Amino acid sequence: MGFFKRAKESMAQAQPATERAGPMPGQLGEFGVEASATVEVITAVGEPDASGGMHHRIDVSVYPEPNSPLGESFYTTIDQRLLPEQAAGLSVGQSVTVKCDPEDPTEAILHTW
Repeated sequence: MGFFKRAKESMAQAQPATERAGPMPGQLGEFGVEASATVEVITAVGEPDASGGMHHRIDVSVYPEPNSPLGESFYTTIDQRLLPEQAAGLSVGQSVTVKCDPEDPTEAILHTW
């Protein structure tokens, strides 16, 4: 009986940690604030997974619209998994659209390019 009690307590303690982890990429795609950005650096990280997708770090300069909840222009690094055909369509200097967390604008995803 003590095992189940400890498991339940562990789950209760883990819940707040996941809530503090920030939005998941899917949540940013749905609820993030759009902004224009320019790709500054693209770095492939690690090995391709079974689908061919690879983790990338993409440094971008973000230019929010006037009066945006994102504030002034800023620089951030996006960590995102891209399929080969997605990565092939992305280049340094390219204009893209990102979606950012309005509470922490440095948390962002590539939205369209």
